[in-house]
Amino acid sequence: MIFEHPRLRLFRIPERVQNITVPAGSRGQAIVVVPSLGTLRKKLCGQNETGTEAQGMAVGYVKDGSGNPVGNAHVWATWQIGWVEQNGRLVATNQQRTVETDTGPDGSYMMCGFTRGAQITAKVGMAGRNTLQEKLVIPANMVLEHDFLLGAR
Repeated sequence: MIFEHPRLRLFRIPERVQNITVPAGSRGQAIVVVPSLGTLRKKLCGQNETGTEAQGMAVGYVKDGSGNPVGNAHVWATWQIGWVEQNGRLVATNQQRTVETDTGPDGSYMMCGFTRGAQITAKVGMAGRNTLQEKLVIPANMVLEHDFLLGAR
């Protein structure tokens, strides 16, 4: 038996094969265990700069108007940080943060480094196409799952 789901590929969870034998007319059972989003964030993104929690992440697919995956698209996000922790105290700042990546052949992307509650401007660009821009918010679980639909040339 093979259990497969597009979200598992997004989070880079390797395929696992579990063999079960079921006599004709009988039932069988296989158990599928998927790590929590918190566990995945910690494994895939590491800790934040203060070491207090795993970094936030954004994952999804970039597709064209026909629903086909768009490989090699550039995906990036920016957001402002109003406060940072220094020596155990919050200090006012006005830093702009940026993370970026390119989509894989299947159109998937993954970006790490987001701060809790970040209000991001996400963009997708590719040669010969208009740049797509969307305003998004990193949710409370710090995992944003978002697909982008890249318009025509």
